[in-house]
Amino acid sequence: MKKSIFLSFMLLVQSLMLFGQSNKNQQKNGQENIQYVLTESGYITVLVSSNNWIINLSEHGVIKDIEVSPKEKLEYDLLGRISKIGDQVVVYNLITGLIDKIGDATLVYEPVFWRLNSIGNTINFQYDLFGRITKVNQDSIVYSVVDGKVDKIGETTIGYSLHRKVISIKPLKNNLRFKVNINPNAN
Repeated sequence: MKKSIFLSFMLLVQSLMLFGQSNKNQQKNGQENIQYVLTESGYITVLVSSNNWIINLSEHGVIKDIEVSPKEKLEYDLLGRISKIGDQVVVYNLITGLIDKIGDATLVYEPVFWRLNSIGNTINFQYDLFGRITKVNQDSIVYSVVDGKVDKIGETTIGYSLHRKVISIKPLKNNLRFKVNINPNAN
């Protein structure tokens, strides 16, 4: 009798541990990641990515486009908008037409200007009086008062040449990409 109680207690503990581990994995899989793309001219876009999509935001918090893996099957609604990315349903707001939800990630907008306030439970945005993103979660974004170019992203400081082109990025972070236009005359 004591042996069977002990065994059932051990099974209960083991199943609770497995449940906790699977719950942790679900949180990890559902969490969105942030990346910054800095151009040589000193302007940024913010990329928010999940398992099978990447939202490309302008520095004013407007969705420029959404990238999806070519492997993902896309479905469209009657208006020609994407309604499904793989197994993730895309829900649009009936009044504004903006995306309200992609899979489990809810997109919340500011009223009036319709800039993104948050994506899911993990990413929050703040803006300055010019409507530029000044904070993404803990990362502050500082702009030059002279020409509006980005001077700082989190702990990373951006250095400029006399022609106001980026010449240094220190310290380098994994979530920062640098985009250079090597042929300005190309179409």
